[in-house]
Amino acid sequence: MLQGNASPKLSQTNSISVYKGELTKRCIVEVNIIIQEAFPALGEGFFKQFNRMIVDFTDQRLRDSADHVIRTCIYPTPTIASFLSYDNRIDLYSYKEIIKMCTTNYNGFEDYKYVENLDKYVHIKDIEDYEL
Repeated sequence: MLQGNASPKLSQTNSISVYKGELTKRCIVEVNIIIQEAFPALGEGFFKQFNRMIVDFTDQRLRDSADHVIRTCIYPTPTIASFLSYDNRIDLYSYKEIIKMCTTNYNGFEDYKYVENLDKYVHIKDIEDYEL
């Protein structure tokens, strides 16, 4: 085990990654092989730097990132940033933001739930989908 994501980290934009868990050496090796097969021109230097920079990933985020880049890369070879920028995030809202959304949109307050350990509100669909 290389890393564990015990508690979600808030970003600057009041969102959290849906990915939980650890990043294992086995997954890194498997994904490196998949990337090498998809982009054979990538050299050893790419993989050294890539592996150094994915320390905050989980196994699932790494797999999803590789799949996403393989499906969407429009250049002959991807950049490390192509992989690092991939994430699936849930938006978090303050009480004030929820009130504003409920008065300007057609959302009801019952569509949001307070998540105590985050001290923020989350749309109920996101809680159900990502088990917060």
